[in-house]
Amino acid sequence: MEKRLIIALILAVIISMALMFALIFARPIIVIAQNSEHLVKENKCLTAGCIKAAGQILERLDENIEPCDDFYKFVCGNYIKKTVIPPSKSLVNLLESIPDKIKRQMHVAIEQPVKDNEFGTISIIKDYYQACVNKTLREKYTRQFLLDLLNQTADWPVLSDDQWNQDEFDWKELMYKYREKGLNLDSFIITSVDVNPRNSSKHIIKIKQPEFTFIKNIVENNFTKAYYDFIVDTAVLLGANKQKVLEELRQSMEFEIKLYNKLMRMKQLNYLLMKCNKDIPIYLG
Repeated sequence: MEKRLIIALILAVIISMALMFALIFARPIIVIAQNSEHLVKENKCLTAGCIKAAGQILERLDENIEPCDDFYKFVCGNYIKKTVIPPSKSLVNLLESIPDKIKRQMHVAIEQPVKDNEFGTISIIKDYYQACVNKTLREKYTRQFLLDLLNQTADWPVLSDDQWNQDEFDWKELMYKYREKGLNLDSFIITSVDVNPRNSSKHIIKIKQPEFTFIKNIVENNFTKAYYDFIVDTAVLLGANKQKVLEELRQSMEFEIKLYNKLMRMKQLNYLLMKCNKDIPIYLG
């Protein structure tokens, strides 16, 4: 009988202690669970931007596709179906669409009138844009700027009627004048200052043949007609007689293309010589 009482007492103590520990440790668990639920609710972004972004993601999903079967189609299915590739592009993706969207937004923004309290840089950009889209104003000031530049440097033969004297023309002097005006024209030679490869404490003046990058793009992309029309229109804008300059500017363009073709042949020859004999000093420009 005594043994039963002792066992019952021990069990009662154990059960009491177990209940006590359960109550002590269960409360924090309940609190943590409640806090977790609260945190989940707090971490939900319900701002206009978040809702819009979520809508864009859902719009691109194809929920008819089982993600475990084809996750790519599930994520991008509707985007592929609804996206139209414009004729001017070979492909379209989300990364490309972002800059396009920004450009459209900037376009709309800079077309707005300048406000009184607007930041200085923004007002300058708007003024600059308005000056560019104002065709009458643009042609007026562009024409005058070019005429002033030509008067200060050298006459353009197509504008000076029959008064231009080629014997008085000095291309070196013309390059000096253009550089004084801040124009970097490497039409005949390219000059630069670089570190001496044999003595890094000194510098050298490098002189090499021109690259003709501009005319290269024109020839390789078959833009010769567009280039010809451009220089004719420029001459006419500055006051030249169109019928008179057509042939002269055509010859000028053909001469420029001949120089470019000759340069390309020289580079090809130098490359072949370099492959045939490494001992021959080669200048690749």
